[in-house]
Amino acid sequence: MSPITSSTTPLPSPPTPVGRAARRRRRRRFTHLSLAAGALVVGTGQCDAPSSPAASHVAAAPIAAPAAPASTTTILATTTTTTTATTTAVPTTTAPAAIVPGPDGTATAGRCTQYDDLLVRYAPAAGWDVDRMSRLAWRESNCWPEIRSRTSDTGLLQINDITLSFLNDTLGEPVDRTTLTDPVQNVRAAAALCDFWVRNGSSCYQPWGG
Repeated sequence: MSPITSSTTPLPSPPTPVGRAARRRRRRRFTHLSLAAGALVVGTGQCDAPSSPAASHVAAAPIAAPAAPASTTTILATTTTTTTATTTAVPTTTAPAAIVPGPDGTATAGRCTQYDDLLVRYAPAAGWDVDRMSRLAWRESNCWPEIRSRTSDTGLLQINDITLSFLNDTLGEPVDRTTLTDPVQNVRAAAALCDFWVRNGSSCYQPWGG
């Protein structure tokens, strides 16, 4: 048998108090350096990285385009002129029916009824009997306004030429054998003669035999 050789490994010497203090200081220093380095890394990451893990996956919100300036509507003051139309009622008159001269135009034989309206409208101030004057017109002219007698009498009531000068002054218009064929002037001339005879104390019907 081989002889057993015992090898003896010398045990480390127990640390001295001075060695233990130095190791503690080194550990504390290492710890401080590690903490400082970690803080530096964390701080740098916080500046460069999103504030939260989810933020890195969120698309940046689009920047809204600036709103167009509100359009300004200028309202011009307008003046409205209201024109009020005033309608004046114009009395309507029915056109008189055409007068038929002569005996065919009368409604009553023995009278010139187609001229009764003129006898009423142009009656003299002294007044006269329309029915009587209508019968006189029938007798004098048979209701023909343009008739001319051999004794110088003209028209509906046969006004004599001897009265023309007086009638021109009284009516204030030309009066002659031609104008007296107008039934209106003829009746007006008869009314002027009626007034003349009444003013002189005679009958209105004096020119026609009284």
